[in-house]
Amino acid sequence: MIRIHVLAALLLLLLTGAGCWDNRELETLAFVITMGVDKGSDGDIEVTMRIAIPATFAIRQGASAESLPETSKLITVKARSISEAISLVNNNVERRLDFRHLRLITFGEKLAQETLLPYLEVLARHPQFRRTIYLWMAKDGTARDVFLTTLPVLERSVSRYVEGIVRNADELGYSRMMTMNEFLVESEQYNTNAVLPMIDINEQVAKEKKNGIVKPRPTPDFRRDTEEKEEPGGKELEELARSGGNSSEFFGLAVFKEGKLIDKFSGLEARLYGLIRGTYRRGMWTFEDPEKEGVFSLEISQRDPPIVRVEDHNSDQPRVHVLLRLDGDVRDVTSENEFITADKLPEMEKKIAQEIEKQARAVIARAQEKHVDPFHLANAFRTSYQYVEDYEALQWQARHFPKATVHVTVDLKIRRPGLQIQPPKFVEKE
Repeated sequence: MIRIHVLAALLLLLLTGAGCWDNRELETLAFVITMGVDKGSDGDIEVTMRIAIPATFAIRQGASAESLPETSKLITVKARSISEAISLVNNNVERRLDFRHLRLITFGEKLAQETLLPYLEVLARHPQFRRTIYLWMAKDGTARDVFLTTLPVLERSVSRYVEGIVRNADELGYSRMMTMNEFLVESEQYNTNAVLPMIDINEQVAKEKKNGIVKPRPTPDFRRDTEEKEEPGGKELEELARSGGNSSEFFGLAVFKEGKLIDKFSGLEARLYGLIRGTYRRGMWTFEDPEKEGVFSLEISQRDPPIVRVEDHNSDQPRVHVLLRLDGDVRDVTSENEFITADKLPEMEKKIAQEIEKQARAVIARAQEKHVDPFHLANAFRTSYQYVEDYEALQWQARHFPKATVHVTVDLKIRRPGLQIQPPKFVEKE
């Protein structure tokens, strides 16, 4: 009798179990791999989704670019919220939308100027949106235009394309890739500000794209279109003087305050931000020789994390001290100066250190004018407060940081001169 009661209880437990009632086969799912959110013309939002077509990845090797099938489909819908947009798109797709493989969300600049927090809130609530999703901002445009013009140079997989861009950005320092979790955490902190990487469309390269293929311009046209660009690439917020390849460019950072876009840093300023913030790894820097015509380039890496010290942070005149310890490897010397000698090498290190100090002070001064602290300088004195409420009430960006005196010191050591010590010299034969 006891055995019968036990079996009956087990049967009842089986009926109450969840089982696989919500299970869906892969053949019934449509995987969204990237998504864009833009501000609509009438107050609504425009949500663009790129849905993967798995069957197209199994094509044979050696096929020409013209014969390659589409690997994804692009769908845009206007809605009042992201949740409503997902529902509307799902109603017109044969398979159920799935966001577990989503790698990227791009926001348009107009939407970022208003606020991003309401849209990030719904993404944080949805169970399928992972916090490891990367967030980008479309500079001077819309996310939809970026999706329409992007044509990767090598990758056919959008996920691999995103991962490659993220990897290169981390290694070169012209930007800083942010996940949704990192952006939310930094946005919720007091007295500091968060950033997002910017993606821009090179209009000249975009014009070269026809029928899904980029055909570079002839040399006279390229020179005519780029002759007015005097500043080096990445120094300003302008597009590169470039032809061919992908029309998308990844330079600079967007600075946010309370979820709203406040300022934009160029690629050079993004590297300086990384040095001060401690997120920089390595990058190629080029400096002009003040004595002779020519330049010299170094691959500079951060030897140790930056040391930040803030004195009298709650006064009307705080003092900020930043120490950057860097290593450099010589990669290119077009100047005729023989820098790689026992006497000249310290002089070269001093010139580069002074130039980086000057640029770092300039980018910090710009942040002071905007009343933002994306460098997280406030972290230097955060632990000096016994109560969190006192730290939160400080109002560092608005009251104290704009009046601060900033001192930046760079300790640069050139470690490797390269395989050739001095530039080659050609002797004229009689």
